[in-house]
Amino acid sequence: MANTIELAQKYTTLLDEQYKRELTSSVLSIPDELVRQAQGAGEILLPKIVVDGLGDYDRATGYPEGSVNFSWETHSLGQDRGVEFTIDRQDNEEALDSVFTFASSQFARTKVAPEFDAYRYAQLAAKAPTAQTVNADLTVSDTVEAIETALVSIDNNEVPREGLYLFASPQTISNMRNSDLFDRQMAQIGDRKVDTYDNIPVIKVPQSRFNDAITLNNGASTYGFSATGNAINFMLVHQSAGLPIVKQQELKIFDPNTNQRKDGWLMQSRVYHDIFTPDNKVNGIYVHTEAIV
Repeated sequence: MANTIELAQKYTTLLDEQYKRELTSSVLSIPDELVRQAQGAGEILLPKIVVDGLGDYDRATGYPEGSVNFSWETHSLGQDRGVEFTIDRQDNEEALDSVFTFASSQFARTKVAPEFDAYRYAQLAAKAPTAQTVNADLTVSDTVEAIETALVSIDNNEVPREGLYLFASPQTISNMRNSDLFDRQMAQIGDRKVDTYDNIPVIKVPQSRFNDAITLNNGASTYGFSATGNAINFMLVHQSAGLPIVKQQELKIFDPNTNQRKDGWLMQSRVYHDIFTPDNKVNGIYVHTEAIV
């Protein structure tokens, strides 16, 4: 039993590192102190604060009395996903215990991370205001101009530049780099260097996980996700407008002697998660997709 526990701990760490390494949306996060558990199952609470502005000071009566309205927004987690794999005892032993290692790594890198990204970007795109949702094909000659237009909209809505990210498809980034208007810079995020545009980090997102709508397959006959919407060219997202929550990320491992169904190692993975945009932060999202056919 001890060996099984150690193995579970080993692969849980491995998968967690893989999630973070392969997730292009990992730059979006939420401080733990801003999340509260709601009474309802599968619900979390996020703080919302609205304050009044200035009024005229009266020398006789003093300050006008404003108010601070504080409330907790209730959000329901919508994605409870899971899968299990069985690795035959002999297959694993004949491969010097490497089958389990490779299967776990490939699962995290090629299945979990792409689905997390695809779901998050589709949800964020759905939250973008109509005035900040554009559908048009881009070329080398007009990509930078389109990004500048997006930044004007973001700036007019007084969204801070600090904490703003530019997520872009490989083709969009190629258009930017080939434009005479693009001054390429480099910035450090975690353990990797990224391009920046006007000091805004540029995160490259594979087109396969960058669409404004997806379908999550139920695992009955097909697994993972399918793109069902329009391909996204780029998105501007402020970190306060994209709050990913992973309530449960669990990996359970059963050795062949414990597994009563088959003579093999059994791995069960379950992830309970979602991403939220507070009502007063929607202006922190701008999405530009390919032209609707």
